[in-house]
Amino acid sequence: MKKVIVLGLLSMVLALPMWAKTHTLKGSEQQKTYDTYKVSAFNVLSVKGQIEVEFAQGASDIYTVSYSGPHNLTERMQIISQDGILSIQYDKPLTVLGDQHVRVEVSAPDLARIIVQDGAEVHAHVPLAFKELTISGSGKSEVELDDLQAQFVQVNLTGESEAEIGVLLCQTLQIQVSEKASFDAQRTDCDTISSKAQNRAEVSVTGLNGKTITVENWDSAQTELKGKVNTAALTARGHSEIDAGALQADSADVMAERSSHIEVRVSGTLNARTQKRAVVEYKGWPQVINKTGTGTVKQDK
Repeated sequence: MKKVIVLGLLSMVLALPMWAKTHTLKGSEQQKTYDTYKVSAFNVLSVKGQIEVEFAQGASDIYTVSYSGPHNLTERMQIISQDGILSIQYDKPLTVLGDQHVRVEVSAPDLARIIVQDGAEVHAHVPLAFKELTISGSGKSEVELDDLQAQFVQVNLTGESEAEIGVLLCQTLQIQVSEKASFDAQRTDCDTISSKAQNRAEVSVTGLNGKTITVENWDSAQTELKGKVNTAALTARGHSEIDAGALQADSADVMAERSSHIEVRVSGTLNARTQKRAVVEYKGWPQVINKTGTGTVKQDK
């Protein structure tokens, strides 16, 4: 019996370091506000943990931060601007219970990248104009931008993270999402768009006005497209879906494999390749239809 007790105590002791790394905290009723202060220049905003950040594009050469929230959370904040990166996080990994989180306001003249991790949120409710912007998200994080203008926009999302852009004006948009992540652009005016989605990720690009769009879906991913483009190249594999029935394309090259499904609307030439149980449905009256493969190509009337 003593041997069993000793072994049990030993196992508890060995487990303590792992337990000690997990910190759970509920925001206190007492609130604390830290007034606006200047930080060194940065063009990368990195937020980690359950923290809400409101970003605004400010005057040239002025970089500021202010924050407020429950006192027991604000006292754990670490905000460091170094080597061009503004890092916002808690002093240790923290799970915050309840609805009370720390809210941070950030202002800078330019951003090149936004990084959100582990439940972080970044919002911008004023128009933003940058040369280029990369959005990276993981771990159920969120980025929401009301109005963005940039020459080049890149979106990389994984781990159930989300990014939403209300109005997007750009030359090139690149999207890559996986592991139940989602991207949503509601009014999109971009010349060239490429999108890759896999592992049950979702992409929605609506109000689209562009020249070319290329979409690749794998592993039960879903993509929705609405608007107008000159050319579309759509590929669906592994039980994935592409709904482009409300996207008017002058011409389209589509390929569907392994029980995947593509719906498309074409006025000019439709090249459709299918394999096995895949289905391609087209709306409208394409001038030319080229079919190859063993799947199904049919008109959706």
